[in-house]
Amino acid sequence: MHGEPLRAIAAAYAAQGLSTIVASPRSKVPLVEWKAYQYEPPSSPEREAMFSFEQDLNIGVVCGAASSNLAIIDAESKPSFTDQLKQCDRAGLANTWVDETYRGGHIYLSLPVAVKPRSFKRDGYEVRAQGQFVLMPPSVHPSGAVYRFINRPPSIIRVPSLDALDWLGLQPAGKKKIPRKARSLLQGDPHHQYESRSEAEQAIITVLFNAGFCFDEMLALFKSCPAAGKFREIDTAKGAMAATL
Repeated sequence: MHGEPLRAIAAAYAAQGLSTIVASPRSKVPLVEWKAYQYEPPSSPEREAMFSFEQDLNIGVVCGAASSNLAIIDAESKPSFTDQLKQCDRAGLANTWVDETYRGGHIYLSLPVAVKPRSFKRDGYEVRAQGQFVLMPPSVHPSGAVYRFINRPPSIIRVPSLDALDWLGLQPAGKKKIPRKARSLLQGDPHHQYESRSEAEQAIITVLFNAGFCFDEMLALFKSCPAAGKFREIDTAKGAMAATL
């Protein structure tokens, strides 16, 4: 991975369904307003623009819904890192992305739902989850240490149930927020150009699905927003028909 353009690395991460954004050199501080990408990843043009400048920028991921419900076990010491690797191995979840950090390491897990972060300070690790930003390889720690993968199968392992991670006691993240793209499309934002209303609606459905919305939640949004005229027309027609009966 060393020497590979960071833009290409970001694109490879994005192809895995990760919301990757840029951070300052030798820093854990994002260079963009990253909370905008908590529920949907940057578009390809947005991502390319982020990584079009300095070669020594850092790169990170926004955990949670925008990154296929990614959670990362972040171990702060070698002993806690080793312990968590053993826990994952016992659970049958060892063959996933694992990187080595300044003091410990990260274990990447794709969950069935976005979860709340958890901290286990006494045990030297935490679960980085919805609404949190984590550096990824080949970022450089402020100390000069380079983040590097020590295991990288073709994809991050998909955990079938939160029960498979029972020692972590993870809880769903709770109430969902409408991603900004879906919100603007539902409100009829003219800056999003689609050739037909059905294409725009399909884009909305895709974004909402990726954010964890179920059918009934999507339908309620379509009925309540200005750009969902078709659904209001159906309700109006039903009301008019009922009045004639």
